[in-house]
Amino acid sequence: MTDDDPVQPRRDAYARIYFMEVRSRLEQSNPMAFKEFVTVLAQLQSTPDSFLEFYRKIESILKDNMDLLEEFVLFLSPEAAAQCGVQFQHFLYVRMREFFSKLKIHFKDSPSQLERTLKTLQQVESSASPNINDIKNTILPLLKGNAHLTQGFLQLFPDDVPPPS
Repeated sequence: MTDDDPVQPRRDAYARIYFMEVRSRLEQSNPMAFKEFVTVLAQLQSTPDSFLEFYRKIESILKDNMDLLEEFVLFLSPEAAAQCGVQFQHFLYVRMREFFSKLKIHFKDSPSQLERTLKTLQQVESSASPNINDIKNTILPLLKGNAHLTQGFLQLFPDDVPPPS
């Protein structure tokens, strides 16, 4: 990657936020696990083993924090995700990230609409037992009929039959 990659600062910031979350959680619940996490990351930098072995170590460390393990998948390359058997999760997370980027760009002049959409999504997600139809019926009207956003949103549900052309 070159130094003039415009996405790199955002990736670095995301990595720092993720690392701080891992640190916060593991230092409270299992300080040794956090030290092991840092050691495994350092080993990857100095002696890159197979990604599968690396991922299995991270998986073992984060076994009690499945949300952190799921989020970790975003840091893998598509090839490494495939090697580790998490290519589908990786694909979905990348799609979600792309959708959220589209949302931010589309609503850049209307931050309240972006905030409302994200807040609504969080509320649906935290409801007792959200289903796909509930999510769609709640979020699609907020996209204001924007075909680009609607298409990006519907692509997050790979099991759905595409709408007729």
